[in-house]
Amino acid sequence: MLIDSAIKYSPQASIGRSNETRIKATNNINKRSIYNALSLRTSLGYGSNFSAINNQSAALSENYTTGSSAFYSIGLGLQLPINQIINRKDINKMEMAIVEAAIADKDKIFLFIKQEVVRTYQDLKLSHKLLAISVKNKESAEINNS
Repeated sequence: MLIDSAIKYSPQASIGRSNETRIKATNNINKRSIYNALSLRTSLGYGSNFSAINNQSAALSENYTTGSSAFYSIGLGLQLPINQIINRKDINKMEMAIVEAAIADKDKIFLFIKQEVVRTYQDLKLSHKLLAISVKNKESAEINNS
């Protein structure tokens, strides 16, 4: 009960929990960071073509044949840098190692607080025993002096 209370209200434990939460949130953000490099490109085009062809076999007034055509073009592309894909696994391993280090730091803080509580409790028990022995010795000395 003393240990749980000390951990609950300790500023160091609060800092340890906050660091763990912060690093886990950063890890989640970095997991989704691959979408920053992802891009979708589209294009739409329209054009027309007009041609005049010299026709040698026709009469002089109809020497040229004309034609026109219209065209449309649509394009769609997806872009993702290859280094993002290649390094993805290593980046995730690094982030998980950072999270594990934060958890270990938090656990180290909790262990330190537990040891401090136990040491303080043992000091209190020792002081109580020494005081009881001192009182008993003082009573014995008063009885011997009377």
